[in-house]
Amino acid sequence: LIVGRNDLDHERTGRKILRWTVLERSLHWTVATLFIALSLTGLNLLYGKFVFRHIFGDVFWANMIMGSKLIHNYAGPVFGILLIVMLAKWLKVNLPKKHDWEWFKQGGGMVGNKHPDAGFANAGEKVWFWLLASVGLVVVVSGLVLDFPIFGQTRDNMQWANMFHAVTSLILMTVALGHIYIGTLGTEGALEGMATGYVDETWAKQHHNLWYEEVKANAGQPQQSDPPVADDTATAHRPN
Repeated sequence: LIVGRNDLDHERTGRKILRWTVLERSLHWTVATLFIALSLTGLNLLYGKFVFRHIFGDVFWANMIMGSKLIHNYAGPVFGILLIVMLAKWLKVNLPKKHDWEWFKQGGGMVGNKHPDAGFANAGEKVWFWLLASVGLVVVVSGLVLDFPIFGQTRDNMQWANMFHAVTSLILMTVALGHIYIGTLGTEGALEGMATGYVDETWAKQHHNLWYEEVKANAGQPQQSDPPVADDTATAHRPN
């Protein structure tokens, strides 16, 4: 918001590199959709009565909160399962590396004239990953305690679970706003990568140069006259 959108420093080459497979994009967008649905219904459960009840009246509010509760209770466990699948899927590419510290020192490229080194995932994306792996799992576990009160939970257990669930959920929603902004309006070319699966060669060089070098080493650097990189060439980046 301070420095504006992170535009590409050079013209696009037109050569495309496969970054996300169809399965990976489907997993991401499913988890993202569930996250947004849970966030909106959760905020309604937490704060809605202070707003919508006074605006729309008791009848509308009663149906609204009943619908929110139904969606929240059923979408929550599905989100928890897919979150674990997603964390396992991208664990390897989100392990900390030495160059991540330089990424933080340069503010992800906002400090200095050179974009910091980054592999398949940069340090900021890794922070989001590990936040989901820690705070996100607290949200899931506390939500399951509230969703299935059939295992001997006491009132005290439920109250603590409710507090942990609300606080950790608000933390995730706050950070998610930054993740959504950076992945859409804040960075040129980022959204099209998750929408189509492909990123331009210029984008890969600028934002994930170490990953780009790995792809180039495995697949061979395309010539200037070559068409967009084919799937069998582009998929060389896939982690083992």
